[in-house]
Amino acid sequence: MATDPYHSFAAELRNSLRSAQELAGTYSKGSASSTNTNTDSRRAAHDALVDALEALEADIADVRESVNVVSRSPERFGLDEQELGNRRRFVKDCEEQFKRLSKVPGERPTTTRKYAPDAGDADADLERGASRGDDDVEAFEREQQQSLLAQQDNTLSLIGRSLTSLRTQASAFGTEIAEQVELVGALDSEVDTSQSRLKRAMGRLDEIARRSDDRCGGWCVWLLVVVSAWGRVIRFSWYCLVA
Repeated sequence: MATDPYHSFAAELRNSLRSAQELAGTYSKGSASSTNTNTDSRRAAHDALVDALEALEADIADVRESVNVVSRSPERFGLDEQELGNRRRFVKDCEEQFKRLSKVPGERPTTTRKYAPDAGDADADLERGASRGDDDVEAFEREQQQSLLAQQDNTLSLIGRSLTSLRTQASAFGTEIAEQVELVGALDSEVDTSQSRLKRAMGRLDEIARRSDDRCGGWCVWLLVVVSAWGRVIRFSWYCLVA
């Protein structure tokens, strides 16, 4: 079964949503007193809330993408329509809360006195820009990893189906070979039986031939004796007539 990234993304989204809600509450309380003395703190709270909302938006996008991925083939992740519906409702609820929270910051607070932006603000802007760039790189790498994992899952599925087909063919070959072995064994038994019968038949024929030879030999002797006796009788009769 393929790995479902939803739960880890959803946990990060809940943490981001909770942090954004806390920062929004802090900023709203600070905005209630609009004096110049707390402008810097309100600006810091505003920037922190904006950063939290950006992180929240990115987390919502990750969860939404994970839901879209599993929706294309939920059976691979062992999900049903009820679970998919719960996840879609969770994403929709987070998007609605994000819209409400996005209305809280408004414009960045400014002071009434003129001042030049200090180096700290510039460094903070650079850090936020670098952080956003890192987030984009991480999102791209995460997307690439998910794509590679999906390709690996497809490849493993194809290999699994090929192995199953080979196992089925091997089982069929084994069954056929076993049947052929049984047929060869039966044929050997029939050949042995036929050879035994043929040997017995040949023995009987030899016995009959031997007995026939013995009988023919005896009759020939008696026939010669009779012929010889008749010859002597005829010769004796001839002598008697001549004499």
